[in-house]
Amino acid sequence: MSTADVGTVDVLIVGGGPVGLTAALLLADRGATVELWERHPEPYPLPRAVALTHESARVLRSAGLGLDRPGLLEAWGTDGQRFYLEDADRNLLLESSNSLQSISGGPEMFAFSQPDLECDLVEAAEAHPGIDIRRGISFVGYVESEEYVTATGEAHDGIAPLPDRAGRAINARYLVGCDGAASTVCDLLAPEFTNHQFEHDWFVVDVLPKDPTAFERDGIQHLDPARPTTLISGGPGRFRWEFMILPGDDDTDFTDRDTAWKLLAPWGVTPEVGEVERQARYTFRARTAVQWRQGRVFLAGDAAHQTPPFLGQGFNGGVRDAANLAWRLSVALGSSEPARLEPLLDAYGSERRTQFEEILAVTVMLGQMICITDPVAAAERNERLARRSGDVRPARADWAVGAGTHRAGDPGAGVLSHHGMVSDGERTARFDELVGTGFVLIGRDADSFAALSGSVAMQWQILGGVSAHFGADGLADLDGVYQSWFDDIGASAVLVRPDFYVYGSASSSAEVPSLVEDFLDELNIQSIHKGKQS
Repeated sequence: MSTADVGTVDVLIVGGGPVGLTAALLLADRGATVELWERHPEPYPLPRAVALTHESARVLRSAGLGLDRPGLLEAWGTDGQRFYLEDADRNLLLESSNSLQSISGGPEMFAFSQPDLECDLVEAAEAHPGIDIRRGISFVGYVESEEYVTATGEAHDGIAPLPDRAGRAINARYLVGCDGAASTVCDLLAPEFTNHQFEHDWFVVDVLPKDPTAFERDGIQHLDPARPTTLISGGPGRFRWEFMILPGDDDTDFTDRDTAWKLLAPWGVTPEVGEVERQARYTFRARTAVQWRQGRVFLAGDAAHQTPPFLGQGFNGGVRDAANLAWRLSVALGSSEPARLEPLLDAYGSERRTQFEEILAVTVMLGQMICITDPVAAAERNERLARRSGDVRPARADWAVGAGTHRAGDPGAGVLSHHGMVSDGERTARFDELVGTGFVLIGRDADSFAALSGSVAMQWQILGGVSAHFGADGLADLDGVYQSWFDDIGASAVLVRPDFYVYGSASSSAEVPSLVEDFLDELNIQSIHKGKQS
């Protein structure tokens, strides 16, 4: 099929789960036309991911989701909740805490039910004029030319192809594979994977309690070598148990609802007190694609990486991918010389792979400790942990990106920007809601931008850049977080990317023009789709 025989869009996204939907919304909000293919006729109705980071919440809000409707999110750390490691006799070994105040301005981590959140994403995407969702289409392959990826798909019912129905073909400037761990896009790209030597089978059971107040609200890692077990909130009104499958277990048992009830019974969970909403067997793996891009084709989410769930970072890694990639593609789509943007597009993989692998290293280390089934080794582990049982260890909530589109050696670069409460004298809100999202230049005071003028200022405006400062004639820093931030990194101003990571900082107003100019040089553009502004 020739490129002249089919339609054209800016971006084709394969996979209509949360990562694909988030990427679609972020791209369409910046003016891109997006087509999304999903082989299943309806969103998956049962729980999967249950942990949402503050960073992901910020990204999703920037994509248009309110996240404030009752029953959607439940903050970790509220109402006496904690997360702790215990031995087989339920003695406390080590306690971890999640703060209710993150760099994004809210709780560091939330529990949620993926079907509920996914419904909101689908609703937002279906309502967006820049997004065309095609359900019942399974991606088959593509041919790349100098200008396009010509992709083909076949009709599918979510289980098998439908040869008697018409498929689909489209030209796309870029293609993004968000089609999960069994990604067809990834199979075609065939990238090398780094295997982090972790693979264990677990049995996951989601429970709807008849009386949620009767269940333990704490997150628990039960370190019993006879059956390592995890208990965690599955979102408001839901709870999850994860049971390690042991070498001597009969594999056929883990397709049986009776096995779920047998494993839940020691925890006081019976058919009289709750309903098993879902049971599923998972193989927890740790691996990362070495190459996340080939030409006009990109990988995101589980198509690019898989992680065990012990830090709750799998879903959130995919949201980070979507945010990091979307603004780069929007720049490329708006550029008059896209060939000059190769370094910008390659930096997606270098930034995210490094960041993900740092998170993965911690996850694997924790997983190796949790999955000990030898009683002697477990006793030695417990003894080591018990020496620190009086400590409450704060859970890590933020990671810097790897080398890429930010100033090397800059003390403020490559990390998340703050998202504090501010006021313009009439309204009070979080910074993003009051100032806007996109490319943002934040100044300590009005003098921060005194030297920004001429062609640099004009190019910043063409980029759709937003500028805001604090002080008597600017915003009020209600929590003092911006003043502290500027003091910590010795900055007069910071330049923030649309994914909320800092490109770089200027130590004085005189350095602001060079900060902006350096950023514009990295983008190599003269025009771009403008970001949202409020």
